[in-house]
Amino acid sequence: MMTHPRLGLALLTDFPDVPDRARRIVAEHHEHLDGSGYPAKLRGAQIDLTSQIVGLVDEYDAMVSRRGNRAPLTARQAMVRVYEHERRTHYDRSVVERLIQCIGVYPLGTVVELNTGERGVVIAVNPEARLKPTVKVLTDPVGQSYPRPWVVDLSTLAPSAPPRTITRALDDLPTDWRDLFIS
Repeated sequence: MMTHPRLGLALLTDFPDVPDRARRIVAEHHEHLDGSGYPAKLRGAQIDLTSQIVGLVDEYDAMVSRRGNRAPLTARQAMVRVYEHERRTHYDRSVVERLIQCIGVYPLGTVVELNTGERGVVIAVNPEARLKPTVKVLTDPVGQSYPRPWVVDLSTLAPSAPPRTITRALDDLPTDWRDLFIS
């Protein structure tokens, strides 16, 4: 695993048209500001900003994906881990904060409870109103699954609709919900 940046860079020698910046990303995307990364144990300003961005996105993806026999984290759990740990030792704070801005307060797949007691899953992030994503509502206020889940954009509620806001994010995603919010 720790040799793949060097192996990737070696493969690129057969492709002279690959830009130098792309080569640098391949070589540095697992380096960390504190020197704990690999393969060259680079530190701080030795690591290109673009390499840090790609490295952080790769790390976030690893956290939310099933890799090996490790269960994936929820998007929210991964964002908390990125914010609490990675910004201090592995990546420039501005890179971490930008990722959080891009993904949002309620990342895709976050299970939320609404002020109505209903529960759902965030299916779209609103860049202009980060606290008002689009949610697929899956259960009624007493926890019964709706026969037909429905979608509500919290940023554009109709005047006749009850006001809905997110009261909290939940880390539990029942397995029978997974297919409901993907389709």
